[in-house]
Amino acid sequence: MTAQVQIDQYQELMKRYNEIHHLGSIAQLLQWDQEVMMPREGGAQRAEQLAALQKVIHAHNTAPPIGEILATIDFNADWTDEQKADLREAKKTYDLATKVPADLVAEIARLEVLTTQSWVAARQSEEYDDFWPLFKSTLQRRREYADAIRGERCRYDALLDLYEPGETSANLRPLFAELRTQLRGILEKIQGSSHPTNPAALVTEYPEEKQRPFSEKVIQQMGYNLKAGRLDVSAHPFCTGTGGDVRITTRYNKNNFTEALFGCMHETGHALYEQGLNRERLPFPAGGAASLGIHESQSRMWENMIGRSEPFWEYFYPMLKEQFPTPFNNIAPDEFWRLINHVEKSFIRTEADEVTYNLHIIMRFEVEEQLLEDKLSIDDLPEYWNHQFQQDFGVTPTSLKQGCIQDIHWPAGIFGYFPTYALGNLYAAQFYNTMTQQLPVNELLSKGELLPIREWLREQIHQYGHTYAPGDLCKRVTGKPLSIQPMLSYLNEKYGKVYNFS
Repeated sequence: MTAQVQIDQYQELMKRYNEIHHLGSIAQLLQWDQEVMMPREGGAQRAEQLAALQKVIHAHNTAPPIGEILATIDFNADWTDEQKADLREAKKTYDLATKVPADLVAEIARLEVLTTQSWVAARQSEEYDDFWPLFKSTLQRRREYADAIRGERCRYDALLDLYEPGETSANLRPLFAELRTQLRGILEKIQGSSHPTNPAALVTEYPEEKQRPFSEKVIQQMGYNLKAGRLDVSAHPFCTGTGGDVRITTRYNKNNFTEALFGCMHETGHALYEQGLNRERLPFPAGGAASLGIHESQSRMWENMIGRSEPFWEYFYPMLKEQFPTPFNNIAPDEFWRLINHVEKSFIRTEADEVTYNLHIIMRFEVEEQLLEDKLSIDDLPEYWNHQFQQDFGVTPTSLKQGCIQDIHWPAGIFGYFPTYALGNLYAAQFYNTMTQQLPVNELLSKGELLPIREWLREQIHQYGHTYAPGDLCKRVTGKPLSIQPMLSYLNEKYGKVYNFS
């Protein structure tokens, strides 16, 4: 086969994936509308719309011409790194799609809408009779999906690989075991501190109409392009979209301004990644993000390592005081910094501090493994969850909303995703450590100059999309494989200062 024929085949393959990309973007837009704008009674219709659309996408993914090209093209020809990655991802996508029946794909899409809509209603009413059967069906369909694609792997690894390519539960268990032990040690030092924090000083009324302008100021200074995005409200904050249409949501708490602000910074971290991808390559199989762990590293870095740092607030605290004279005129900047870094065992993952957050993730990893492998039934989930939570946190949830169904992921059928949050924290610490060696980060933050940080992330991470596997990208950026040590060093140094321990 001549070189020109190879190029023609590659171009035909990319043309097909261009169409698939745009169909996927339409699905994302429908899902955004579902969470933000859709009328309450639109759920059943939206479920059918997404089911139909996912069947169309599945048909495109399994089109015989794609299989024919992949069967004949020479993967070892003189391709660029980007082209090699495109062929790799195209083959993986095709191999997975051809193993799954179209009707199962449609049913999963349908259930995602119905179950998440029921989840929202159940959380509000705390009545779960309608939700629980849908939840069971959602889990069963995900088990069937995992069985279809797993091959020699366990179900959990088959789904985990969808979000964190190449990762396995066997790799995660010892990593998470050591991380859990080390985090408990840090937590013990904090609990034994004679220099405690009391965030009650921050509790007052923060009108939403005053919170939003401050959050918008921060995220625009981070470099989020609102001409190519939106900020809205949803039950569970998220980011969606690519290129010229990247949308984020947050939620406002009238008694706690940090929930919306740090939620905005978190989702903007995701949005900056999407806006920083090479737009010309977005429709290509390897044009998107490297993994959900790498994606999460961007959001957690901006939210915590930057947003909860002292230098960041040297610049933004006077603006915050101007927006909210009460209570901040009476709180010194150094005390404010300590208060926003308060550490406490809590029930809600999204409100957890940096020290306890990964403990939430590790527990979820263990629970969803049990669910997927048929070692735990959904009917036993609430009791099992409470038992595990008591072991890890020393407290017991008093409601399902406070316990096992607080997150949208499982109702949406997203199993195998949670480890990417912990991996994201680890990647974030390692990237941040490298960045501080190459940029005067603290000086930039103290002046409110955030764009050089965004540009460093674009140059080192964003622009490559999924050209490189997550672990390979980590080595390219930091020179080392992923490790828990940068995260532990960061936490010990920061919280040693907050709580005055060595």
